[in-house]
Amino acid sequence: LEADARVEPVPDDIVEDFDLDDATAEVWSGDDEMAEYLKLCLSGVGIGCVLREAGGEIHISVLPATEIRAREIVREVVDAAPPR
Repeated sequence: LEADARVEPVPDDIVEDFDLDDATAEVWSGDDEMAEYLKLCLSGVGIGCVLREAGGEIHISVLPATEIRAREIVREVVDAAPPR
């Protein structure tokens, strides 16, 4: 890279700015340790999420627009599966 070249973040590195109340699509529920790991994985690909506790479990919700992609990320992590 040239000294004056700027490195711009790729879109996947930017977590969308959203109102927490708009994160209504639940993509996972389970224990606290996995929830924190999934939160890191989702934010690592630019998907913001909200963790809520209910019924003794942690529930992860995302914006409806990112639900399909978030579910795929969760599947890959939980099942240790490669991307489809």
